[in-house]
Amino acid sequence: MATVAFVSFRLKSRDSVAVETEKWFRILGELGHEPCRVAGYIPAAGEKDYVVPGLNHLAPEIEAFTSSLFGKGGCRDDLVDELNRLAGVIEAGLEGVFGNVEPDLVV
Repeated sequence: MATVAFVSFRLKSRDSVAVETEKWFRILGELGHEPCRVAGYIPAAGEKDYVVPGLNHLAPEIEAFTSSLFGKGGCRDDLVDELNRLAGVIEAGLEGVFGNVEPDLVV
């Protein structure tokens, strides 16, 4: 059976994406697949949960970037540089998880 990684900013919470993900997580597990969760925030993370801090939209550096981007001044070259840096942080975190989990499908 397949290993399926669900990736989001936060999972195992009460928002619509997390609730829908839990349905698929349960169903795929019942069908014999190996689901796992990958997110920036997972309350009470368990054995099939992987936290990638760069995905947490409430992390201070992400909030600071968002505030700078949507605040006064608009898009600036330094924000593009920061976006690329943050993308690298997220990519490294995901590569670390996927190197261990080796998912067949990423949702």
